[in-house]
Order: sequence, then C-alpha cells, then structure tokens
Amino acid sequence: MNSEARVERALKSFRGGYGCAQSVMLAYSDIYSEELTALLKISSGFGGGMGRLQSYCGALTAIFMIAGMEEGSVEPGDDSKDILASVIQEATLLFEEMNGSSDCYQLIDLDLNNADERQLHKEGGIRQKVCEKCVESAVQIVDIISLHKKEIANGEKQ
Repeated sequence: MNSEARVERALKSFRGGYGCAQSVMLAYSDIYSEELTALLKISSGFGGGMGRLQSYCGALTAIFMIAGMEEGSVEPGDDSKDILASVIQEATLLFEEMNGSSDCYQLIDLDLNNADERQLHKEGGIRQKVCEKCVESAVQIVDIISLHKKEIANGEKQ
C-alpha cells in the first residue's frame, strides 16, 4: 500500500472518531492485523498528548509504537535499543520540522482538560486543521523512515 492510501486510511479513521494515535496505527492495519486489537487498545490512551497531559503529540507517539514493533527488543541486553532510539529521535525531528512542534499543547494552544476548550477543539476546527495534519505527517514519517531503512539495507544510501 502506498503512502497516500495509508494517509487516507488514517484520516478516515480520525474523522470517524478514532484518536490520533489510533488512526496512525490503523493506517498500518494490513501489516499488524494480528496485533491490531491490542495496538488499538494500547494507543487509545495516547491522544491529547498522552492522556490529555498535552505532552508528545499522540500521532507522534504512534510512530514510536510502530518503530518499536519494527525495531524493539524482546531480550535483555539486545542492541536494538540503540537503533530504536535513533529511529525515534529521527522521527521526532521530522515531525517537528513538518508541524512546528512535537508538543500537543503548543500545537493546538488549548487546554484539553478544560471542558470548554475541549469542545472548542472538537467544534472549532482545530482538530481538523492541526490534528489531521499531525496524523497525516505521522504516516508520512513512518513511510519515509521505512524507505530510508530499505535504501540502507540495499546499499543505496548511507
């Protein structure tokens, strides 16, 4: 599936009511179909900058989860932690370049713990203007990093 189709899948999920992190995960449901229920449950708490703490954007944290699925360790002392850290750092820099920040509060400039501001987020167009862009860029970043990994594996790029 190409990047544009994944972006459309993510945006359709987001517009359908899934959270930002869940929507990014759903863009890759063809790859993670066996783990999808668990991934949706895990990612459900990451919207609003991780449980409305308004820290790292939920769409960005979904990139971290996908990176963990691809590069994460399952054995103590596994060297993959260094690779995973590098991927997460690269993804964060790309996300900040594309969106201006990785911090949910800075991105939306609203307090999601305030009922009135949360309503403004939903009905005032911010979810569509800002959060959809973050979901879109998160999918694009996963694809950029995946392409970069393939090029390195094939000896095409260093």
